[in-house]
Amino acid sequence: MVFGVAYITFHIFSLLVPAYAIAFFMPTIINDLGFSTTASELLSIPPYVIGCTLTVIVGIYSDKINVRGPFIVLGASVAMIGYIIAYVTSKPWPGYAAAAIAASGVYPAIAVLIAWAGGNAGGDVKKGTVLALIAGISNLGGGYVAASLS
Repeated sequence: MVFGVAYITFHIFSLLVPAYAIAFFMPTIINDLGFSTTASELLSIPPYVIGCTLTVIVGIYSDKINVRGPFIVLGASVAMIGYIIAYVTSKPWPGYAAAAIAASGVYPAIAVLIAWAGGNAGGDVKKGTVLALIAGISNLGGGYVAASLS
């Protein structure tokens, strides 16, 4: 049980660090596009809408066929492609597109991985404990990303 929680926590941590990177660096990418403050705020919406929409679609389909692993791998692969594009470009528009691609992969993968962890824990108390541990420990990734900014 402890190994399983640690294993899933590590994987969620490895997905939450990129998710926090999207949240922390999106304002910088959009600011480099040269829009006004209002337009910059509006331009921050599409990557999250894409990520949210795909999270719902992937979640429904994953539940329908009762398979989690391939969706996690696919989501992580799509996110990796987005981050590779972001890494190799210095122009703002490709960086913005890369953030949208990364969001479309990382957010569905996180949701499916959390559902997988909850589905594998037996009983309500164990399920609640596992989900709380995973969420609490994994969110330390935000501190890691914030510390890397300074």
